[in-house]
Amino acid sequence: MNEYMDKMSKERESLTPKTGFNIVIFDSYSPAGEMLTLVDHVETREEAEKIAEEVGTKEFPAYIYGGEDEVSEPSSDDG
Repeated sequence: MNEYMDKMSKERESLTPKTGFNIVIFDSYSPAGEMLTLVDHVETREEAEKIAEEVGTKEFPAYIYGGEDEVSEPSSDDG
C-alpha cells in the first residue's frame, strides 16, 4: 500500500470506535492522515445520523463510523 493510502487507512482506523458511533467531518483539502475531524461519539445510530445531518456540508461531509466497522454515506447540507 502506498504511503498516502496507508495514512488514510490508519486515520480511519483510529477514529473507528469499538462500540457506539463516531461522527467525523471529512476535509479533502487537508493532507493524508489529517483529513478527518472527530465531532462527537454517541451510542445510537439515530443520534449519530441526527448530528451528522446537522454538521455535514457539501464541502465538508460528515461520516458515521460504527463499532462494527460500518461507514455510512456522507451527510451534507445543501446550504
